[in-house]
Amino acid sequence: MNKGFKQLTYPLAKMVAKSQEAGNMTPARSTDHKRKSAYALFVKRLEVALGCTAIRTQSELMIRGVQFIQQQKMLLFRQLALDMTEDII
Repeated sequence: MNKGFKQLTYPLAKMVAKSQEAGNMTPARSTDHKRKSAYALFVKRLEVALGCTAIRTQSELMIRGVQFIQQQKMLLFRQLALDMTEDII
C-alpha cells in the first residue's frame, strides 16, 4: 500500500469508526485478537474495497485499450479493402 493510499484510508476509517452506525456494522465478538477495534476492522475493509476498485478500474482501462486497438485495426483493414477495390475498378 503506498503513502497516498494510507493517507486516504486511515483518516476515513477513523471517522467511520467514530460514527453511530459503526456499532451496527462491527461484530460484537472478534475472532481476530489483533484487530479488536472498529477502527482496525474499517481500515481492513477500506483497504480491500479500494484495492478491488483499483484493480477493476485498471482492468477496464486495459480492456478499453484492447478494444480501441482492435477497432483501429478493423478501420485500417476496411480502408485498405476500399482502396484495393478502387484500384481494381
